[in-house]
Amino acid sequence: MDKINGSIKKINDLIRNQIAALLGIYVTRSFKDDNIPCKIEEGLFLGTYGAASNRDILRSMNITHILTLANPLALGHRNDFVLRLFQFLIEKTEI
Repeated sequence: MDKINGSIKKINDLIRNQIAALLGIYVTRSFKDDNIPCKIEEGLFLGTYGAASNRDILRSMNITHILTLANPLALGHRNDFVLRLFQFLIEKTEI
């Protein structure tokens, strides 16, 4: 039984690592391809992490404040804008 559980754990870990690698590729592509915020209305834009990281575009659009759901410390230009972090918890469940 321990041998079966060990094999299942190895397969599970392998699948998790493959999923993490694929997500990394997806995030990198999205970051490069989706780096311009979309105007919702005057003074309000919506964008991805890639858009929030595009300092030149943000400045050219006169954006001064960034509300993020991500880690604001990951933004390299956090001192150039007013940043606000909205944190929420997602309960982790095992499948």
